Formats: sequence, C-alpha cells, structure tokens
Amino acid sequence: MKYRADIDGLRACAILPVLFYHAGLPFFSGGFVGVDVFFVISGFLITRIVADEVTQKRFSLIGFYERRARRILPALIAMIFASLAAGWFVLLTDEYVALGESTVAAALFYSNVHFALSFDYFARAAEFNPLLHTWSLAVEEQFYLFFPPLLMLLLAIGRRQTVLIITIVLCIVSLICAEYVLHRYHSIWSFYLLPFRAWELGLGAVLALASWSPPRNRLIREFAGIVGLIGVLVPTFAYSADTQFPGLYAVPPTLGTALLIYVGGQGGGSVSNSIISHRVLVSIGLISYSLYLWHWPVFAYLRILYGTTALPIYVSLIAMALSILLAYASWRFIEQPFRFRPPKGPSRSLVMRLSVSFLVVVSAIGASLSLLNGFPHRLSEKAIEIASVAQDVNPIKTDCQHASPEPLGCEFGASDSGQASYDFLFWGDSHANALAPGIAVSASEHNKSGVFATRSACAPVFNIQRTKPDRACVEFLENVRSFLDENQDIPLIILSARWALSVEGNRYPVDGNGTVRLQWVGGQDESPLNASNSSVFEAGMRHTLSHLSSPGRRIVILGPVPEVTFDVPIEYARAELLNANTMRSLPYNTHLARVSQTEGIFEKLAASDPNIEYISLSSLLCDEIECRVVSEDGVPLYTDDDHLSATAARSLLPLKLETLWGAAD
Repeated sequence: MKYRADIDGLRACAILPVLFYHAGLPFFSGGFVGVDVFFVISGFLITRIVADEVTQKRFSLIGFYERRARRILPALIAMIFASLAAGWFVLLTDEYVALGESTVAAALFYSNVHFALSFDYFARAAEFNPLLHTWSLAVEEQFYLFFPPLLMLLLAIGRRQTVLIITIVLCIVSLICAEYVLHRYHSIWSFYLLPFRAWELGLGAVLALASWSPPRNRLIREFAGIVGLIGVLVPTFAYSADTQFPGLYAVPPTLGTALLIYVGGQGGGSVSNSIISHRVLVSIGLISYSLYLWHWPVFAYLRILYGTTALPIYVSLIAMALSILLAYASWRFIEQPFRFRPPKGPSRSLVMRLSVSFLVVVSAIGASLSLLNGFPHRLSEKAIEIASVAQDVNPIKTDCQHASPEPLGCEFGASDSGQASYDFLFWGDSHANALAPGIAVSASEHNKSGVFATRSACAPVFNIQRTKPDRACVEFLENVRSFLDENQDIPLIILSARWALSVEGNRYPVDGNGTVRLQWVGGQDESPLNASNSSVFEAGMRHTLSHLSSPGRRIVILGPVPEVTFDVPIEYARAELLNANTMRSLPYNTHLARVSQTEGIFEKLAASDPNIEYISLSSLLCDEIECRVVSEDGVPLYTDDDHLSATAARSLLPLKLETLWGAAD
C-alpha cells in the first residue's frame, strides 16, 4: 500500500485532542473522540493490507500476527515495565495490587473487559490508573483476533462485494447494540467492550473493502474534505463528559475520519487533506502510538502524587512536554528497530515465541503483585495502618446493597429478630451506609430496632432521577415506596445521602470531576419552576416528604457529611511513604460553600412542618476554621474523600443523635 502522509497527519489529529483532553486544557472537553479516529484508521489500514494479501494469495495469519507483535509489543512492554518500576516507589499496597491486575489484563489484551467489570461506585477515579489507556489496544487486538481469519474465510468463499455487504451489516448491528446498551443498561459496557466498538473499526474496514475512488469533481472532494475535517474537529470542542458517548455521538468523528481517508485516496485529495499532511502533523502522527502509550502513565502518576485529577496547568504543560520526549525516544529507539524484520533476522516463529514469552513474563510479574499483596514491606507499619482505614467500612455494607432485597433492607439496632414492626427506617445512599454503624450503636443504646434500606448513588428522593438514569436505582426506589405504603405504622424515618452532590451537581477533582444532572420525572402539578439541580431536588424532596408523612410519624433528615477535597487515608499514607510533610485538612469555608445551598433547602423544609426535623452534621467535624479529617492520634476519619469510616461513625454520631430517640418514644 502506497504511503499516505495525510493518514499520519490524521493520526496527529487523533492523538493531540486526546493529549490535550487528558491534560485538562480548556476547550478540549471532547478530546476523547481521538480514540475513535484511531479505530477507523486502524480498521482501514489493516483491512486494506489483509484483503489485498488474501486476494493475491500471499496472506499468512502467522505473518499478520508477527507484524502486529513487532508493531505493538516492544513499546507496550517497555511502558508497562516503566509503570511497574514507578509504582514500586509511589503506590500503596492496594494500588500496587490494582496495577498488577491491570498489568495482567494489558499483557493478555483483555484490559477493556477488566476495567468494564472493575469500576464501581466505590472505585477510585479511573484517572489514577496508570494502565487504563490500554483498554483501546485490547479492543483493537480482540478485533484482529477474529476479523482477519473471518475476512480470509469470507474472501475465500465469496466475492469481495459480498464480504463488503456482510461487513456493513455487522457494523450497523454493532452500532445499534452500542446505542441500546448505552441508554438501557450500562454506559461503561458501551464504552469499553468490543461488540459495541467494533463498528468503528468496521467502518474503516468497509472503506478498505469498497476501494472506492475519490470523486473526480474537485468541488465535491473539497466539500467532502471540509465535512470530514469538521466531523473530526468539532466534537473535540463540543462534546464533554456529559455527552451520551459513544453510540450515535461517535458517528460524526468516525464518519469524518472515513471521509478524509476516502477523499485523500489515490487520484484524489483536497485542501483539508493538504492541511493534515503538514510536516509538523505528520511528524506527530509518526510518534502517535508511542505518545498514546507514554502520556497516560505520566499524567496518572502526577495525579497520584498531587492527589487530584485536576493538575495545575503548569504541571500539565510539563507533563505534555515530557510525554512528547518519551514518545520520540520510544519511537526512535524501541518502535523503529523492532518494527521491520531484517532479511537475516529471527524467523517468524521465533518472533512469535519470544513475543508470547515476554507477555507471559509480564503477566507473571503482574500476578505476583496481586498474590503478594503489593509487596507491603515497601511501606512502614504506620503507612499500612493509615491506608487500612480505607477498609474500615460498614460490616453489613455488601449485604444491604440490593436493588430488590428480601426483606427490603437490613434489620439492625436493639433487635434483629425479624419482628413485624420497626421503630424506625434508615434510608439513603452510600453516605447512609457509612453512617449506619453509628445509627446502630445509638439505636441499641436506646433499645430501638429498625430496618436499613440503602443503595449507592441512589438518593432517597422520589420523582427525580439523574439524566443518566440507573435502572437499579429506579427499581430500588419503587421497592422502598411499596415497603412504606405497607408499613404506615413506622413512627420514625431517617434520611441520609450525599445531598450536596445532587444539589450542586459537581464533584471535587479527586472524584474525577464528574457531574450529576437531575431531571423531574413526576407529575406536572408538582414540577419545579426551572430545571436547575437545586430546584429539581427541592421539588423532589417536597414530594417525598409529603408521601412519607402519616399521623404520628416523624421524619428526620441528617445533613451532609463534610466532603474532603482529597482521599484522606491515601493522602496521609502516601505522605508517610514518601516522607512528605504535606498533611492537609478541609477549610471550613470550603465545606460551607459546598453545603450552604443544601442546608438552606432542608432548613426551609423543616420549618414548614413540625414533624420534619433537620440535623446538621457539620459540627461533628468542623469548627469555624477547619473540618477535621483525622482523629487526635492521626487516624483518618474517612475511608476516602467523602465517606466516614465505621469507627468514626460509631464514635461521633451517637452523641449527635441523643435527642432523636427520646423524641421518638
């Protein structure tokens, strides 16, 4: 296949937005679409080569996989070893175990599946994982595991035109499934898993199989080139983390890429193709694979050291420069020497055996990190003790996290004998789960028995939901509603949640800066005056409190627990590991700015009904200057950045609830 400079330039148009997006530069909020551009380019080039070799009866699967090994493995293995070496000095035991698991997944090219299954509500932000970016390599290699043999078989038994039609049908099915899964099941599956990304690689394959000549009319070529360039560039600036991606929103950048490849084919070209063929872009495109490999660990380790996903701009600029230097060195001294087999070089079979051997070694090293618990001897006993607080969670957390539990929740307090009636219902999300040990202690002291209903990321509010709805949360809320309708005699209902997240709609950078947008799903007669999070939330709370109200029943709302701007046990343990004196706290003004709007809503609701009580929890940890994040002996009070530890809940919360049970008698 004749070399095309515009395709290398197109690679630059893919990697630069990815780099700028990960650096957190302004205006590149949709830079993640660069990966989709890579998928189309890869699908086109590989299919073109394979189809031509099959047609000419000189295709060899061993030869194909040998070329892939030479192209992919040397730089990948070097990057993994460098990440493991850095982790030895920087990562805590749990983090090193996670890196080991990611290493095995990356070496065996199933990291997309690994990350799709391992990220849950309590997982640390993905931006802290040094090997997260290998998911896209896994998607490609899984595609090339089955597509070349399938292509070889189809071309052997049918015409190229028939194979083209089959490929088009498969792409359409993949896109439909991606859009369906994105909205009906889990967006992570649609993002990471091959069946829902295959259509993007397949689009490039369609272009290669069709072998369409570019339009002869210059105006048509120019128009197509401009449309293609717009399709690639505009999403880079217009999309954001809130975009329902990939699915149909991935169509513009992928079609734009396909148009530019098509127009720039033999006998064609346009001004747009000339622009992306500029030598600066071509040079960047040549190192794009190494730049993709090396930039992410650089950013990930800097985020780990700074304890935040939002790096200072000067740090991001330095990281970009370092990434480019590493990428050039990787391209020059690793990629290029290994990419082509010299005439007297090792045989194909030897290359494949060496490749498999290296991957086995890398996998074994990764597995050893998991089996040996992250080599804890690297850390002092104090660092291990501090880090272990992350595991100090509600002991019944897992048992009480169900969408359709029977019974509804977990019985706790003075009695768990399964009595027909309860003194109270404690209902909420993961913040309620974190407070449950303190509620249990307090209830037992006052001889009260209750039931606990909880689901993470599912605030105890009817008639509202996130714009990216969780079907399990919807089901759980309906179960709670049914339970309450059947148990009108419960005299006390206690509500707890991460309220400020719903009201403010944003997170701190340590949580990945994700946003939460609420929408009203109730009747029009109760709908909020505007669509802001605070208005939607307040309307939902009014409806919920009205639904919960019944004669003789009290409703108590526990206020927000201070959300810290950093992961407390990890931050303090890493400071101990690195002998750094960077102990931070939470300024009270930061906490007040976060919760003032939320507390204002609750105070207004409590003032409107004598049976509704609001208990602020700020005083548990805060004075007028700062909010404590560790105990007097230096033990973290949080398991992460916003959940209290079980020990802290047991020691701090009962005193705050002294008046609660007396009023409920």
